[in-house]
Amino acid sequence: MAGNAEMLARIYARTAYCTVDRACEYLGVSERSFYRWLAFGKISYVTRTPGGHIRIDQPTLLRIEGELLRGELYGEPCDSNQLTFDLPIKREVHSK
Repeated sequence: MAGNAEMLARIYARTAYCTVDRACEYLGVSERSFYRWLAFGKISYVTRTPGGHIRIDQPTLLRIEGELLRGELYGEPCDSNQLTFDLPIKREVHSK
């Protein structure tokens, strides 16, 4: 689930902040889950770039990791009207 010290060092080697995709890779969660947790106020980010991209510092990433390990980010009910699903449609092909 959660990452390791070597990966964490690699993520923050050149900058004080990491991207959402790198944070998700470290945490072992999907970007969809991460953005859902943001939307429902379960986690917070540190800053946004001028272009609006989210950036997370190391202490925040470690806090999120702790919350994830304690199971604090799962299991909350949510309003299904706020969720959208981009699932592929399975089409069956019938041969005669």
